[in-house]
Amino acid sequence: MKVSLYYVGPSSNGKVHIYSVSRINKNGEYQLNEFEDFRNRMLSNGGRDARQLKEIDALFYEMVNIKGAVDEMIRSEGEFSAIPSHKHKYLFWESIEPSHFGLRLYCILVNSETVIVLNGCSKTMQNPLECPNCKEVYKFCKAFSECFFYEWRIANNIGVEDSVIFNAANEDDDEIDSLPIILNIKYEEN
Repeated sequence: MKVSLYYVGPSSNGKVHIYSVSRINKNGEYQLNEFEDFRNRMLSNGGRDARQLKEIDALFYEMVNIKGAVDEMIRSEGEFSAIPSHKHKYLFWESIEPSHFGLRLYCILVNSETVIVLNGCSKTMQNPLECPNCKEVYKFCKAFSECFFYEWRIANNIGVEDSVIFNAANEDDDEIDSLPIILNIKYEEN
């Protein structure tokens, strides 16, 4: 599957640069970006998901505008992270339903000034790969992050001329300037 990594813009104070990802279908058409897809799905679900989306929005705002892209507000999911719908990242969401573990927005903290916002889900099972709401989103985020970091490591360590990210980056800094970048990820939609 092809995806496009592109620049969304700086945070309101310019402290953090925000990127997102769009899937490209087989006809070469760009789909709604992953972050907007997450927001639209959670708002259309209403109720608890819409309320928890407001909490994620507040945490994301605090992260990119006040604290910077630091990991104190996120939970690691391996090569990518989750911003949970509560301020204490190691606590599970407490709700009437003990099988609800809260909303989460998946992202990649590239460094303290760069975040890639992906998609998210309303987690109803401990293991996201067993959760019907999270399974496909989680697999997509994992596939994207593996591809991104593979290219990032090439750009920063070996064979830089072979990296699509290096070729798009400004030689003077670590910012990804020439966007969008098209990446091929190992993910098949169900």
